[in-house]
Amino acid sequence: MRRLVFLVALLILVAAAPAHAYNAPGPRWPGDTIRYSDTMPKAWNWSIDQAVRTWNRSGADIRFRRVPRARAQVVIGYGNLGSAAGLATIGRTSGAFVRINSLLYRPLRERDRVFASQVLAHELGHVLGLHHVRSHNCRLMSTPPLTYCPEPPQPWLYDCQ
Repeated sequence: MRRLVFLVALLILVAAAPAHAYNAPGPRWPGDTIRYSDTMPKAWNWSIDQAVRTWNRSGADIRFRRVPRARAQVVIGYGNLGSAAGLATIGRTSGAFVRINSLLYRPLRERDRVFASQVLAHELGHVLGLHHVRSHNCRLMSTPPLTYCPEPPQPWLYDCQ
């Protein structure tokens, strides 16, 4: 399991563009820490932790920190989003949220946990104020993230731009 976590974290960090490559026209958050909470079952914790770790290690000079719901600026949850993989508010806003489509992902399947972490990291980018891009320099915010890649032999072995 530790090896899997390391490989996924390495993939996400290598695939992410440097912080200066992002365009963030949305309203900025005050300070350098965004407090979040989630309403997801514990089975989703790995995916959430990986998504948060992606941004906390990105060099974007911003950190997400888990707090009790009453102190959260952003709430991460899930539900039926139709054909959308995820949904989020853009930039600083009251009632900021991230949602992932519970119908597309099963958190106990290794492959889905990896995909869910990528979608959650993408949606957290929207919370930071980032919009979709059509550039290979910013795969995390391209839309849809990583879905142009062929099916890999293992869920963390993507080699696609």
